[in-house]
Amino acid sequence: MMLDVAQVNEVGAQVARQYLPPGSVLDVESREGEGPDGEDIFKVLVVLSADAANRVTGDHVVAMVYQLQRHLEDQGESRFAVVQWATDAELAEELAGHDGDS
Repeated sequence: MMLDVAQVNEVGAQVARQYLPPGSVLDVESREGEGPDGEDIFKVLVVLSADAANRVTGDHVVAMVYQLQRHLEDQGESRFAVVQWATDAELAEELAGHDGDS
C-alpha cells in the first residue's frame, strides 16, 4: 500500500513531535520525489523553531529518522523517506531570495 502525501505528512508530524524536543517542530511537509538511482522516495521537510538547534541533538535526529521509516513501513509504505531540516527563518529567507526569480 502506498501512502499519499497527506498521510506521510501526518505520520511525519506525529513521529517528529514524539522524538524531538517539545516545541521544536513547527510543521512537517512531504512530497514525492526520485532518489539518485531513479527510485521513488518521499522528501520530508521538518520545519523547526528558531531555538530548536540549541535543543535538538544527534540522538534526537537519529531516533526520529529511524522511527519515521519504521512507522511508514508499518503502514505498508515501501518508499524511503529522505528527511531535510530547516527553521522557519531559513525558509522565509529562501522564499525572499526567490521573490525576484522568474
